[in-house]
Amino acid sequence: MENNEAQKKITSDVTERFAQETAAIFNGLLQSPGKASSITALSDSLQSQRSIFVSVYFTGLVYGEFILALDEDTATEAIRRSGLSDELFSNPNEKLRIDQFGAITEALNIIVGTTLQILTLTFDKLTITAPRVYFGKIQYPKLLTGMQSVDLGFGSIDCHFYYDQMQLDLAVSYQDTLQSLITTNRALNQVNEKLKEQQAQLVHSEKMASLGMMAAGVAHEINNPLAYVDSNISTLEDYSNIAQTLLTTHERLLHSFVRKDQRILEKSIGEIDEIRKKDDFSRILKDTKDIFEETRFGIKRIKEIVLGLKSFSHLDQEVFKAIDINEQLENMLRLVANQLKYKCDVQREYGELPPVHCFPGPLNQVFVNLLVNAAQAMPEAGGKITISTHVTEDGRASISVQDNGCGISPENMKKIFDPFFSTKPVGEGTGLGLSISYGIIRKHNGTIHAESTVGVGTTFTVTIPIQQTQEDCKD
Repeated sequence: MENNEAQKKITSDVTERFAQETAAIFNGLLQSPGKASSITALSDSLQSQRSIFVSVYFTGLVYGEFILALDEDTATEAIRRSGLSDELFSNPNEKLRIDQFGAITEALNIIVGTTLQILTLTFDKLTITAPRVYFGKIQYPKLLTGMQSVDLGFGSIDCHFYYDQMQLDLAVSYQDTLQSLITTNRALNQVNEKLKEQQAQLVHSEKMASLGMMAAGVAHEINNPLAYVDSNISTLEDYSNIAQTLLTTHERLLHSFVRKDQRILEKSIGEIDEIRKKDDFSRILKDTKDIFEETRFGIKRIKEIVLGLKSFSHLDQEVFKAIDINEQLENMLRLVANQLKYKCDVQREYGELPPVHCFPGPLNQVFVNLLVNAAQAMPEAGGKITISTHVTEDGRASISVQDNGCGISPENMKKIFDPFFSTKPVGEGTGLGLSISYGIIRKHNGTIHAESTVGVGTTFTVTIPIQQTQEDCKD
């Protein structure tokens, strides 16, 4: 009997403090005149007609539950007043949806933290869970429960509290084990964050190495069209001077007609005839047309190279969108053209692919890595790279890069995707290209594998889903 009375007193006291803290917290967050009623009702069951309730469990040497019960209109208004409504409602008159009730846990976390300080004064080894929001009506029969109602001004919240006393050593062991797990998890999270930072640095280093490797080749590729554009401009400047002289002479000829000056007229006609004979004006007109076409082609070539370099250098801007895989391959081929054209021919076997949803920047890095690796595996002459694309039977995009290079030995095939593994001479590779490519394709929920025969060549094949969302492509 004494234990029962003690339990009632504790239930009544904690319920009152729980309701008071709830009122104070909601008053601060929502700027409402919230206050708890002065009467704590004790009942041998826990029931509520409210449509929403928030549950917080606690365990340790005691275990039980805090419950806040409220109706939908009160919950909606509470979230509006909390300042979260702009994020949750597209329509000012819109009601809360089921997945939006979690927003009030921001306020409840504060309530739980404050209440925990109160309860730890009475109980040892107490653990409280995060608040959970439910739909439905509460019915807990045969359970001693305290309840107070908090008036928020625009509605009310019922604060329920119950607990059971348990003198179990197991609870203490549970708490100690939980704390150990929390500490271990915190340490693992710190290690994981460091690994993520190091991975990002390695990816950045590989990108910089690739950019440095291609810089000289890109400069050479740009220099060729720039050279004949510059030459054409010099030629056009000469032709412009000739045309300017001819126009000036024609202008004097017109003035001589107006003034009827026979001497100037005959002189101007002679000069015009001399210019035409000397500079072959008909040839200049034809040559000018050809010069403009060549210049336009050169500028287009420079633009393509710059666009390819821009597409590759923006790897950190992971914009998720639908792309034409065949077009991206062409962009990357132009970017690495200087490494390919002197030692191998490129054969294209592009199939019809629908737009593929992906992160284009990282995927382009994979293409560059495969193309450069193929080029570096080639003999000095007579090399051949075949690039093929198609849609697989299970609806994925397949990209293959095949070379007739030196091939990879069976013992090295097992290690090609390992970080820092490389068969290239020192200074010619970081050993990260294929490892990073593997991570990029895995992030796209795809596959990458290689088939190779020493002395015959190697084929790398990448497959990725055609239709997926950015959320699907998480680490």
